Amino acid sequence: MRRVVPVVAALLLALPVTVRADPATLGRPASRAEMTRLLAALDLGTYTSEDTAPPFRAMSRDGRSVTLADLKGHVVLLTFWATWCAPCKDELPMFEQLHRAYEARGLTVIGINVRESGPVITAFGQALGLTFPLLADPDGDISRRYGAVGLPVTFLLNRSGKPVGRAVGPRPWSGRAATAIVEALLAEPRTQ
Repeated sequence: MRRVVPVVAALLLALPVTVRADPATLGRPASRAEMTRLLAALDLGTYTSEDTAPPFRAMSRDGRSVTLADLKGHVVLLTFWATWCAPCKDELPMFEQLHRAYEARGLTVIGINVRESGPVITAFGQALGLTFPLLADPDGDISRRYGAVGLPVTFLLNRSGKPVGRAVGPRPWSGRAATAIVEALLAEPRTQ
């Protein structure tokens, strides 16, 4: 069974990815109404403009300290996951596809592993061919601050670091709805 996961992940990552965004939002920021429609298409929870994302500091598997403040100016896809979470195993390769397609344009995908050790996180990430940062939350402190009770839970933050959308449970992150959201967020002006 352990050998199946890397083989399936390698096959998923080798598949050609067609990234198609909604022509209505391609290349420009979405209005509030358009963003609400885009988020609803992926069944994402929304936030008010006053909401803020909790700050965090965590260590990556290569020993770097990463903070939310470091990511300002980027669109951030923050996912909470664990190796024992079957839907997480399905979603992580989709996040890798988004990472590869949009990193150069300003999307930062961060995987925060909940309550597992560094070697387990590293081995799992390598088996799935993940190249985006995987951070450790060994005590569950970050997941508690974000209210991530079940897994997977994914948050989208705009370039200002404000939360835009939240997914509790798995979503089709390689589909048209997800890419339309990412495209619209990337079209927003960079912040300092």
